[in-house]
Amino acid sequence: MQTPRPRIVAGVTIGEPLGETELGSTYRASTASRRDLTALVVAAPLAGHARFRGVLLDAARRERLTSFSHDAVVTTVSIAEHAGDLVVVTLGARDARTAADVLAEARGPGGRPTLEVTTALALGLVDALAALHGRGLVHGAIHPRSLVIGGDGQVQLGDVALGAALGTAIGHGLDDDLWRTLRGYLASELTRGGAPTPASDVYAAGAVVFTSSLARRAEVLRTTPAVERVVHRALDGDPARRQRDGAEQAAELREAFGGIAGRRRRPPR
Repeated sequence: MQTPRPRIVAGVTIGEPLGETELGSTYRASTASRRDLTALVVAAPLAGHARFRGVLLDAARRERLTSFSHDAVVTTVSIAEHAGDLVVVTLGARDARTAADVLAEARGPGGRPTLEVTTALALGLVDALAALHGRGLVHGAIHPRSLVIGGDGQVQLGDVALGAALGTAIGHGLDDDLWRTLRGYLASELTRGGAPTPASDVYAAGAVVFTSSLARRAEVLRTTPAVERVVHRALDGDPARRQRDGAEQAAELREAFGGIAGRRRRPPR
């Protein structure tokens, strides 16, 4: 039997499948010089949405993303269209776990997330946003599964290439079933057709910090009053009253966490 030829997209060889997410199918990927890549082939319902496709393939944004690197952000290697598929290639630890998984374990029987875990996740997220916004980029679709924790405990923000495309498509008729995981994390202006902005990212980050601080769903925050004030400002329905961007949000959270931020531990692996 003849061995099938490997699929090569923009110089990247797509390898064995890793799994499925609501965004698409993920695969191991490699180039001549790197073997630690992951490729995501975007799910057909998303790839077929004109607004989603347009934002994802926008040449200026694609260049800014693929030339951007920061420790707190999963690196986007390439974004390409191939034989009708949209393919996003990233660099990241394959043994990474999401913040949603870490928090679910912390909320096991009789448990709750520690302030150290909440601090590490919160500051990792806002550090990533400060870096993105400083480069003129926005995420657009942040939720706990967007945050990943590598085997070394490093917190990183992922899905950066896809986020703005998804956030834009939501306000332009994208099927509700394709973004149900974002409910509770999506600023209201996006559902009304507004484009993702630093202010909408600030809202989403505030929602992630809020939910990561809960011992159980619908319980009160298990954190400090100073952090509560920062979070409630981020969740204001009026974008003009929120922190203006990730840098301001990061500064306020670091001050609110105080001494804990200075000695924060990384979340469990």
